[in-house]
Amino acid sequence: MAESGITDAYIEDILRMDACRGEEDGWQLASREEDCEIWTKRTKGLSVNLVKGYLEFPGINRDALTEMFSNGDIQKRFDKAVTEYEVVEDNGDHQVVYSVAKMPTTISDRDFVVRWRRRVSDAETVLCSRSCLHASKPEVPGRVRAEKLVSAYVIREMPGDPLSSKMTSMLQLDLKGWLPWNMVNSGVASGLQRIHSSVNDFFFGTFKAELEARR
Repeated sequence: MAESGITDAYIEDILRMDACRGEEDGWQLASREEDCEIWTKRTKGLSVNLVKGYLEFPGINRDALTEMFSNGDIQKRFDKAVTEYEVVEDNGDHQVVYSVAKMPTTISDRDFVVRWRRRVSDAETVLCSRSCLHASKPEVPGRVRAEKLVSAYVIREMPGDPLSSKMTSMLQLDLKGWLPWNMVNSGVASGLQRIHSSVNDFFFGTFKAELEARR
């Protein structure tokens, strides 16, 4: 596992990946639904695909969407696959995070230790994480230590509509163990569709009222 921080150069690579649209550079359309488009790309030397989702969130502004994906306690409320989320080191926009992902019955849960970074500019908010090692979080029996090869969210205001936002999500996960690669690839792609739906349900069902109560 490569032990490295998340540099500005890495984030620029993420933004270049975001800018590749359509079938450029080997991308293939996996699914297209209203406000949710999923693309996949094979990576040389790896059996797990890089998955990219273009997700639109009418009625959810950039700040609200950023908070939902930056705050682990909130994320656990809309993403039921995340059963644990612990900030191990907190330096504001740079963190080390430990999380656990619930797997289907008969499959061991996966856990991750990642370096996480947030970079905010006028144009977009970028949230990135990459697997790392941390002395306080060794591997534990009963869980498989998985690896985030790529994990990034690029959040922008919807053009002409400051009350809405759009997000590009890029994921490439090595879940380790004996899982078939095609199961991992299809699970990551369908997971982005599930997240799109659960974010909308949680925001309009619960979180919008909580934000309004803060004012």
